[in-house]
Amino acid sequence: MPVHSAASETYQALFKKCLVTRASVERVRTQFEAFTRKMFSRTPLSPITIARELVSPQLSRIMDPLQLQYIQRLVETNFLALGEVLIATLRPLGDEEADGEEGEGGEEAAGDPARETVEAAILLMLANTIRFQKPKNPENIWTALAAMGRWMVECTPQPAVTAGNKHSAAMRNRKKRKRRGVQCREAVAEVVAALGLNFGVQKVWAGMIGGGAKSHDVRAAFTEALEAFRRALREEGSMVAGRLDGIFLYQRPGGATGADVNVRGGTSGGGDNSSMNASGNGDLNGKDPSPTVWARSSGVIWISSLLASRPLTDDDESLLSYLSSRYKDDTETLVTEFILASFDTLATCLNANNTSTTFLVRSFIVNKLPLILARIYIQQDILNNILSQVLLKIDPVVMIPGASNDMYSLPGDIRQEFLFAMALHGMVEESAIQGIIGELPMMTLPAAGRYTPEDLVSQCQLEPVERIDRLLEELEALDGNAGAVAVAVVEVMRNMCELKETMSLKTICSALTRKPSSIDVILLFVKPAYLLEPLCVLLDTWRYEEDQGEYHPVYEEFGYILLLVLATIHRYNLPLTPSILGASSDAVDSFIPRLLTKGMTAQRIEELESSDRHAQLGGWIKEIFEAEGISDGLMSSCRPQDFYMLVPTLFLQSVLAAGRGVLDVETLKEGFVYLLEPFLMPSLVGALTWVGNYLWEKSGAVCGGTEEVEVAILMQILHSLVAPPAALSVEAGMFHQTVLSIVARHLDRVVREVLAGLEGGSNINVSQSQKQQTMAFGQTILSTLRPHLDFARTGLAGHQELEMWSSPGNGIITTLRSTIMNLVLWSSSARNGTNGSLSTPHYLHSLVATSIEIFGPKVVVNALVDTAAGFQPTTSTTTTDDGTGVHSVTLQTQPTQSQVETGQLAIDVVATLLLSPVNLTPGAKVFPPPTSTARGGAGQNGQTHGLQHLPSHQQQHLHQQQQQQQQQQQQQQQQFGQQQRPGTGNNNNPSTLPGTSSNISNTTTLLDALRWLSLSSKANENNTTTSKANNNTTTTTTTTNNNNNSSNGGTNNPPQKNPRTKTISLLLAKIDALITPPIWRNPAILPAGTVRAVIGNNHNNNHNNNNHSSSLHGMAMGGNNNTHDDFSGLGMDMGGGGHAAAGGGGAGGVGGGGGTLMDLDFGGDGDINLLDEFVANGMDLG
Repeated sequence: MPVHSAASETYQALFKKCLVTRASVERVRTQFEAFTRKMFSRTPLSPITIARELVSPQLSRIMDPLQLQYIQRLVETNFLALGEVLIATLRPLGDEEADGEEGEGGEEAAGDPARETVEAAILLMLANTIRFQKPKNPENIWTALAAMGRWMVECTPQPAVTAGNKHSAAMRNRKKRKRRGVQCREAVAEVVAALGLNFGVQKVWAGMIGGGAKSHDVRAAFTEALEAFRRALREEGSMVAGRLDGIFLYQRPGGATGADVNVRGGTSGGGDNSSMNASGNGDLNGKDPSPTVWARSSGVIWISSLLASRPLTDDDESLLSYLSSRYKDDTETLVTEFILASFDTLATCLNANNTSTTFLVRSFIVNKLPLILARIYIQQDILNNILSQVLLKIDPVVMIPGASNDMYSLPGDIRQEFLFAMALHGMVEESAIQGIIGELPMMTLPAAGRYTPEDLVSQCQLEPVERIDRLLEELEALDGNAGAVAVAVVEVMRNMCELKETMSLKTICSALTRKPSSIDVILLFVKPAYLLEPLCVLLDTWRYEEDQGEYHPVYEEFGYILLLVLATIHRYNLPLTPSILGASSDAVDSFIPRLLTKGMTAQRIEELESSDRHAQLGGWIKEIFEAEGISDGLMSSCRPQDFYMLVPTLFLQSVLAAGRGVLDVETLKEGFVYLLEPFLMPSLVGALTWVGNYLWEKSGAVCGGTEEVEVAILMQILHSLVAPPAALSVEAGMFHQTVLSIVARHLDRVVREVLAGLEGGSNINVSQSQKQQTMAFGQTILSTLRPHLDFARTGLAGHQELEMWSSPGNGIITTLRSTIMNLVLWSSSARNGTNGSLSTPHYLHSLVATSIEIFGPKVVVNALVDTAAGFQPTTSTTTTDDGTGVHSVTLQTQPTQSQVETGQLAIDVVATLLLSPVNLTPGAKVFPPPTSTARGGAGQNGQTHGLQHLPSHQQQHLHQQQQQQQQQQQQQQQQFGQQQRPGTGNNNNPSTLPGTSSNISNTTTLLDALRWLSLSSKANENNTTTSKANNNTTTTTTTTNNNNNSSNGGTNNPPQKNPRTKTISLLLAKIDALITPPIWRNPAILPAGTVRAVIGNNHNNNHNNNNHSSSLHGMAMGGNNNTHDDFSGLGMDMGGGGHAAAGGGGAGGVGGGGGTLMDLDFGGDGDINLLDEFVANGMDLG
């Protein structure tokens, strides 16, 4: 154990004093750095010794955040080299020249859990520093690599001792230390990954600069250690193992110039021509998990899935996390493909005439995309170039007004709207827009400038009526301010709910229900629970005032608020869970859940809960059918919540009375006209839902001829409420349209089924005139509902799409496979630069969701795997005669690079599709009638999904397609040897595999189905292998003889891996790489709340993703801190939102400090009087 010198003890005393007195690191010239430099001028000492004292366990055996800041400061200012700190941390009490000695202190430090926590913290801090700092010289890089090689050896379990390696084992035992824990191993992996992605390290490793004499030895030792370390991480199932794939593969080949080397070690995507990754053509055996090939159409799939139903873009962190996982540190490709995918998605909507999604995608591009890009740092000139190149590649349909029949066909130039929104948020200069688009822009920035939610809320408090009205109009504006407007509107609504300002709240709810697209825009930025929770709480706790005078306005305000909640829930088929309705809403007993479950079914008189309920029901029946209006007395005795729960029972009793002749049908229809008044209009949602369900039940009698009277009455009631003969007022008409939109799909299915029964029923005991009248009512209802069928955004296809996809000779699964093939081929053309800006392929994410709903995830996954397998390259072997007639020649054809790339693109497309969110979450199933499963349409053995929601003629055709898919699946299982083992059950319902807890029937996602399919495939392959080994005992001998004769002209072809199994392995590897949550993310991603300001030409822009100059201080200001200098060095604040001038860490965290901005001049004594400060701080160091 080395002896500490007096000089080193003096440094230790200095560092201890700094920690005790908390010497500052929050200024440009810090106390700690100044003290250390002064000490070094007085008592020079080797840097490695200083580093050892700074990381010594005797200095601090717990993780002191200030100690980490000290180390970081000295590394950033190059007072200490990175490799020196790494070596010192590895051997905290040892000596560099005494590696062969087993220091007692060293072993204790390595095995102490508390010390390992400190080591891990130091390593993570260094990894974060490496991502931002450009190393100063190659020698330091090789030193750091040598140190990390030793670190990886320390963290890798040693192989077992054999006779051949006794000597090396003895050497290892002599120097053996306790193996580091998991946190230390993962921290080491982070440092290695950061080194591998650092541009300066890449150039040194590739041999472009700084070869040096020891580079060969260091490279060999580091490579060997990396491979063993990576293998050990994979064996223990560490999530960081994938982070080490694809790094340190690039090295300068013999005779190559620096320009010939792809130092990124990967490939770029989009429409760029780019080479394969440095490892060659890729692994064809399913062992290459790094997503280095990006298909252009994958971005379309991802964004389409986010916007297909409820917008899933309210969480910026989730979006940025996905982008970080996918593109790693390749910021330029991230930005390029993100923007390009957004415009491609808009083009697919326009080409497919998808009117319900077109406006939402437009608003996403203009209002949401700039906000996400503002969180990603990229040089101004690089961003301008990216924008210019991207806008040249987009489909012309998005730039030509009127190029589509879509009602939202762009009236202006979407490119200009997007660029001016970028300028509004500080991403580009307004003067640069003309150069980017190559023409004179016809727009300007908004006169009011960039909005902030706080300012808008304050304005609404000063001008509650006028400003709120203007905000509601600006929600759908395409100027980049919609995000602030949406947040402000929701905040104002929440304040009104808290203050019970129901009159003003009614105005906002009324405006939003009239324009459902405004709700879409709000949910681009706000979670549903944040919008719905205060409204649900208000409705649940609604009480009459003690001095309540009129009750008509109370019902009206309650109804308007309720209609907005119902419209939002039904538009997106939201589940009735706390995550949607808010934590304050009980999922069972709160008003909204009760209304959407119990409130949609009728009760019999004897089932009513109390005498008050009897009295309330009687009062409503009397005043609706006998009185001249609804009195305040009735409404005062029945709260709005109680009335809405009574509506289905009211309708049931009325229909039964009409069926028995107690009430005339005309009287019935005249009484229900009261429900068309605005203050009672929302009750039609429950009423029409119940009528539809009851009509569905009774329509079975149309074919049996027993209850046709009630069916006729129900159709007349439905006709009077859906298409009222008398004209409604303007206000009532608007709300009636909203109600129809909510119930349109449900009633459309029911009425179509009734009409089909009337047309095909042979036992109908009704007159021909009554039958014709009922059918006429039905046709009128269908025509009235038709404009409202696109209201629901559930992610499922409508009747028109289903008829197109399920036409004879086509089929939904066939359409799905064809669509995926077109996406892959289009991406391949885009990658090779052969399609320019040609039309994007048609893609609707509802095709995927509908396929899953109808056929189930297993069939869909099998189809996707088959499609991807069809693109995978294979090695073909042909045997021909050599011309002599005696010998034959075997030729093997290797796949071309283009074929390999296309196969990788197919894997990327299908993997992205498997990961894309599909809105099939079990929610408030209000509309499917309770007897739907008993009426048929559930398929055989309960295996069919979703047919009960479709008309009967489509059910029959789709059921035939399901049977065909099952037969094809069985044939595939027989072809690829994936049949069930004997005794495990029917092949149509495979039993649970060994080691699994459930079978495919219990899976709810495509990823679950893929993993189950992988387990099934592996289990059957193992069974096949075992069976062959047991039953063919002579095969081994025969094979051996063949192998011995192979050199004499015979051939020995190794068994080829099952193409489907290989494809499944590739997909799982790709998916694991995409869904692995990164412990760190792209350092170019800025903290939340960062406000961008464009840097003019007079600024020094000499910085890139790895080297940020002090000009960044003027580039991004704002966020969560209270001072002007809260930028905190691009994410170097590891401790949360601090309030110091340098954005330091919060309590218990590690602050980045003002010194985290790289390449600032921290050297020199400046104007600090070090001697006076030593004395003032009590540091008498001798």
